Amino acid sequence: MSSSKRSGREAAATAAARLPRQDWARIWLLVVLLVLVIAFAWEGFWRARGFVPNLSDDLGIWAMVRRRVSQQGDGVVLVGASRIQLGINPQAFAEVSGQRPLMLAIDGSSPLPVLEELAADQRFCGLVLVSLTPMHLAQPLGRDRAVKWVRRYPRQQWSQRLETRLSMAVQGRLVLRSTSLAPEQLWQHWREGSRPTMFYAPMQPDRSRAADFSRVDLERMRRSRAEREAELHGRVASLSGLAFEERIAHLRSLAETIRERGGRVVFVRFPSDGAVLALEQRDWPRARYWDPFAARVGTLAIHFQDDPRLSHFTTPDGSHLRGEDAVRFSRILAGILEEEHILRDRE
Repeated sequence: MSSSKRSGREAAATAAARLPRQDWARIWLLVVLLVLVIAFAWEGFWRARGFVPNLSDDLGIWAMVRRRVSQQGDGVVLVGASRIQLGINPQAFAEVSGQRPLMLAIDGSSPLPVLEELAADQRFCGLVLVSLTPMHLAQPLGRDRAVKWVRRYPRQQWSQRLETRLSMAVQGRLVLRSTSLAPEQLWQHWREGSRPTMFYAPMQPDRSRAADFSRVDLERMRRSRAEREAELHGRVASLSGLAFEERIAHLRSLAETIRERGGRVVFVRFPSDGAVLALEQRDWPRARYWDPFAARVGTLAIHFQDDPRLSHFTTPDGSHLRGEDAVRFSRILAGILEEEHILRDRE
């Protein structure tokens, strides 16, 4: 090694020795404390503005409830889309029925794939409450989210199940985990000069949702809901003739399969009104769809318009019940099921 290289290394070592020694443990501790202070301050900032922890619905949480259904075997299960997810309060239902239902509704999806999967599960012999909208009753079955979740949930690995539980533990405690406060959402609000708002129907750990419409611009929501419904209706080719008769026969066979094991299936038409109800009546008239279905499906089919205890409920956005109304609706519906001996027969 040359003398110049040796002298250079010696100089570098001498310079390094002269630098003050850093207490890295203390530095990292201060960094961690600073991050925690900022995080807690940010958390408190949004909580002070009405934000609460909100779970993000996904396959993992749905699959966790689905496995519980098979383990429980003979419980009450709720199947459908957002109307039943916002329309049934599990605690209120349990206060009347003595049975707390498990929520398997999937937002924006047909209930048929989940009902078919329950009918195929030999371990299940419980009561299924199926929320049927006119569209779900009359539309051809597509490959929506329900089809994907039903197919994928049995293949979940233990690591995915653990990840779901850890994610729920964090989301259920921290407002910062809310999707409405994600960095990209905050950036979008900043660009538009708007402020983020709390989702009006945050999901609970049991997958139910209680809608608080005071959090939203209700007139804007009504218009948006009506426009969305009109768009959906325009894309759906309704079943008719033999195809609709086959749909009724299929639903009847699913109900009979579950009944043969000691279970029951009850179909429920949840409330809608305003522009949404007008569109439903125009495109899927009750006399052509619901009434023939209810007459031939071979099990109890409850339409909200047929019972004065249910028909007086209004839906602020045309499609979903308020949280406080869902409590009353749940108690009334559970009482109707007891009157029909649906719940009593299972005790």
